[in-house]
Amino acid sequence: MKQKILSALFLSVCLAMLAMGCASTPVTIEEKVAIIEIKGQTKDLIFDNANQWAVKTFRKADCVIEYSNKDMGTISGKYITETTDNFVREGYSTVRNMITVECKDEKLRLTMLPVEILHAKKEDGIWNYNWESITTDSQEFINFEYEFLAIKTDLEKYVSSKNSDW
Repeated sequence: MKQKILSALFLSVCLAMLAMGCASTPVTIEEKVAIIEIKGQTKDLIFDNANQWAVKTFRKADCVIEYSNKDMGTISGKYITETTDNFVREGYSTVRNMITVECKDEKLRLTMLPVEILHAKKEDGIWNYNWESITTDSQEFINFEYEFLAIKTDLEKYVSSKNSDW
């Protein structure tokens, strides 16, 4: 009898481990980093231009520069992106990202990390809100890849086009 109980327990544990191993485990997204070279510009000029870019880009109320230090050449803030799933009928998603720009002579480093996502869905006339982490198995992961490239391109274009000779 004892052996049957131990065998059943062993079989239950094995099945549970097998089920856990077969289940899709979401992987948290890692931050994206890009080094942008800006030839002929000093750290201070790159910082000033990057700061102007952040002010221009962070227009929504939830998009804010949280930290700015010219001596260290660092700007950090929250940036909100939204995806729409037929807003009127179904809902929308809002992604909160942390963006950091670090400046040195002739280059800067852009770092972007999605922190969380808010899904808003309308069901039976009632809005339901759900906060969660973004994972590689979500549509927002694909959107994050594109959003990062768009932000990188916009920042590079803005900072590179500005110089002290006006």
